[in-house]
Amino acid sequence: MFAEVVAEIEALTSDDALAALRDEVLVQRRTEARIAALVRKLDSDRAHVADGHASIRGLLRAEFRASEGDITHTLRCGRLTASCAAARAVRHTVSGTPWRDA
Repeated sequence: MFAEVVAEIEALTSDDALAALRDEVLVQRRTEARIAALVRKLDSDRAHVADGHASIRGLLRAEFRASEGDITHTLRCGRLTASCAAARAVRHTVSGTPWRDA
C-alpha cells in the first residue's frame, strides 16, 4: 500500500504535488482541530476518571501513546477553540452582529 502511494506521488508534477499537499494539510488541520475539541470535551466532562485515569494527560498517554509535547499542544488548542467560541458569543451578544469567518 505504501509503495503504491509513493509511486502515485512520484508521478505527480510539481504543481500537482503542491496542490495535493495543500489539500492534505487542510485535512490535517481540520482533523487536529477536531481532536483538540474532543479532548477538551472529554477533559471538561472528566471522562478520564470513569476510565480509571487520574488526568486527561494520563488517558491520552495510555490510550494513544501520545507524547507530552503532543498532549500539551492538543490541550492548548482545545482551550483556544473554546475561548474563540466564547469570544464569538460575546461579540454577537454585544454587537448583535453574528460572527462571520473570513
